[in-house]
Amino acid sequence: MVATTLFLSGCALNSDSNSASQDGVGTVRITSAERRDPITIAGQAVSGTHLSTETMDGIIVVNAWASWCRNCIFEWEDLQTTSQAHPNVHFIGLNESDSKSSAQAFLKSHPSEYQHIFDPDNRIFNKLPGLPSLSIPMTLVLDPKHRVAARIMGRVDKQVLSDIITDLLTEH
Repeated sequence: MVATTLFLSGCALNSDSNSASQDGVGTVRITSAERRDPITIAGQAVSGTHLSTETMDGIIVVNAWASWCRNCIFEWEDLQTTSQAHPNVHFIGLNESDSKSSAQAFLKSHPSEYQHIFDPDNRIFNKLPGLPSLSIPMTLVLDPKHRVAARIMGRVDKQVLSDIITDLLTEH
């Protein structure tokens, strides 16, 4: 029953927890004064190279997705459009709970302007304090110091994401 509900809603359990979060839970913005320590997102890209936020300067958008996730497919175009509209912002995909062949096939049929880390066991987000990935899609926006500035649970809206990016670009 839970698996059916999760499949139909486009949600996924990505941890050992027995709870799930429905898509569209919402967006949480964190003020500069309330942001915690910088985080690093790193791993092997689907292409086979190593990818790390440590080598990137500026704002970073990290989107967790899977090839079988319905809402991930629905938000794909908005993410690509937003990444093209903000060429000075780094975008990274984080492929979770998937097989490498499925991720590669998805990326072949859904071209992307940015690289994607392969994380089949959901270890990257789940090791971050207070940020377990309970459902996908989920998007983190890191400020220029690589602190979490926003978390979007559920499908990304390109206007909301662009507003977050614009606010961070104008932040002092």
